[in-house]
Parts: sequence; structure tokens; C-alpha cells
Amino acid sequence: MIHITPPRFVRQISEVENCMTAMERLIEYTRLPQEPKDVAEGAAAPPPGWPRSGALRYDRVTASYRPGLPPVLRDLSFSLEGGQSCGLVGRYVVCWPTSFS
Repeated sequence: MIHITPPRFVRQISEVENCMTAMERLIEYTRLPQEPKDVAEGAAAPPPGWPRSGALRYDRVTASYRPGLPPVLRDLSFSLEGGQSCGLVGRYVVCWPTSFS
């Protein structure tokens, strides 16, 4: 016989509820209409003169999450040539409970 204490039972029920909510969200996302991937599938054509290749340059960028908060990026400068990839690594912050409405 398995003995489950009331606090453990409540915690397990909460975990099941969280998992079910996550599944409901995943199912909801699979029902969203897909955007066309290219012009042949119905996507809008880029404006005339739109570059076929390019580069990205950040020059002394400072950013914060909202006005009044300290900056999370300070004097960030970098450049990427066409075809290069970039990954940003930082602090992972989780805010529970989450809600998508």
C-alpha cells in the first residue's frame, strides 16, 4: 500500500495541472494558422530594392526592459556579415505563474 501525505498529494496534483496546462497550450499553438514561407506560397513580396544579402551592425546600443529600470545592455557593439549566426547567452529568468491571453 502506498501512503501519500496530504502536502505531497497536493503538490502532485499541482504538478499534473501544470503539465495539462502546458499540453493545452501546445495543442492550441498547433491550431494556429501557419504563415506562408515564401512568395510562391502567398507571402508578401519584399519591396523593390530590398537587399538580397546584408549585414547587421549594432553600435553602442544600450537597452532596458522599460523606462526607469537599469540597462540590461550597456554600450553593446558588434557586427555580423551576411550568412553569419549569433547567439546571446544571459540570465534565465522564470516568472510563475505564466498566462497567455
